[in-house]
Amino acid sequence: MTIAVVLKVHDGVVLAADSASSMTGPDASGNPAVWNVYNNANKIINLYKGLPIGGITWGAGSIGFASITTLAKDLRARLSDPNNKQWAISPGTYTIEEVAVAARRFLFRERMRTTRAQRQRRTQGGLFEAFEKGPDAKQ
Repeated sequence: MTIAVVLKVHDGVVLAADSASSMTGPDASGNPAVWNVYNNANKIINLYKGLPIGGITWGAGSIGFASITTLAKDLRARLSDPNNKQWAISPGTYTIEEVAVAARRFLFRERMRTTRAQRQRRTQGGLFEAFEKGPDAKQ
């Protein structure tokens, strides 16, 4: 069970979560099983270094054999690569909706559909937040 908290405060958005995460997958019979529980998992992620775009995750700790943290780092690499026209976001003009759509496309359409995880009953969740200061700020 994960505790995930998002607070909107005057100066920004605060993300907090516990640190336990489970790696799951099929056992020898093909039934869903917990492989390992890690008590120092990173459930808070930054999706673009230097920009106030954060994410918080809960539920299953992996998709297939990859942890959510590893997948988030892979997504961050795509979003921040200016040569990757299909995935890159512009630091000056991005929207949180654009980031959320990219995260969904990467995690659910690309990763979950290519693993056995799609055939398992799993609970997976995530939330992405961004905060900008100023009179015209969008959140």
